[in-house]
Amino acid sequence: MSTEDTLFKTWEFKGIEIKPLSYARKANLFSVVNAANFGMTDVAAFLYGCICQESELIKGRRKLEYFDEKVNAWMNKIQFTPDDAKLGAELITEIINHSDSNKASPITDETSDSDLGNW
Repeated sequence: MSTEDTLFKTWEFKGIEIKPLSYARKANLFSVVNAANFGMTDVAAFLYGCICQESELIKGRRKLEYFDEKVNAWMNKIQFTPDDAKLGAELITEIINHSDSNKASPITDETSDSDLGNW
């Protein structure tokens, strides 16, 4: 995948678009899922955390029960099944593996300010 393609890479889960993760969202996600025992509910929590308002993730870090309630409601709404969990786990792996590659990089130009006429 070219660098230009990765800037616009998104994923889809049950018709829901998932955009690349910011560093903050990724850090907050790992704060609300159980990485040591990653099960079906954690897959749903991670995916929901990719699409919800970031304020819900931040509140969920402080009050996990709040976030769990949001995830459970979302699971019921989209009818999250064990097959979805398997597909979701594969998707999470791809999202994490590409989460750093699909961010714009600053331009590193070797020209100095004087080359641009800025003295």
